[in-house]
Amino acid sequence: MSRTETGKLAGVTLSIALLVASCGGGGTEDTTAAPDAPATTATAETTTAAPAESTTTTTSAPEGAGNQSSGAANLATVTIDGQEYQFDAEMSIVGRCDADFFGAFWMIAAAADGSDASLEMFIVPEGNTNHDETSRLNVNLKDAEGRDWNADADGGQGVTAGTSQIDSFTIDGTTVTGTASFVDIYAGDGATAQGTFTATCP
Repeated sequence: MSRTETGKLAGVTLSIALLVASCGGGGTEDTTAAPDAPATTATAETTTAAPAESTTTTTSAPEGAGNQSSGAANLATVTIDGQEYQFDAEMSIVGRCDADFFGAFWMIAAAADGSDASLEMFIVPEGNTNHDETSRLNVNLKDAEGRDWNADADGGQGVTAGTSQIDSFTIDGTTVTGTASFVDIYAGDGATAQGTFTATCP
């Protein structure tokens, strides 16, 4: 083969090589998509409020309430035949209020309204050996009618048994309450009446 033919053959070979290269002989492109990232599930956060602190309200009984059923200290209320009278030991010159006078309840008081009425109460619990007297209650109204109500089984003055006496009573600490049968020992008409009483000492 002549030099000229050899040159032509080399030129053809080079042309073919260039053609192959221009047609993508440089490799295959990876077009596979990347896998999706794992799905993220949102977690809702739940907050539970702490229960409200419970509050306990304690109401204390008034001081001395355990010993007083009604009324204030040094006061007494007596109801006779439906009429109420109030007395105050501090308004009497000789007033006193002693819930434990050797075991007895003793009160001397004047009318709380400033009138001339007066009260004396002496209540002796059953079984008390310190006193010879029986329980008694005197309410001297010193009114226009001269009423002097007396509940005293030992009161004399011709009092018929059962018409003038303390019928029942209860002593609770420094308070006494009870019922009584009264007779007007000075009016002259022998008037009788039923009543109740309550008194409280300091």
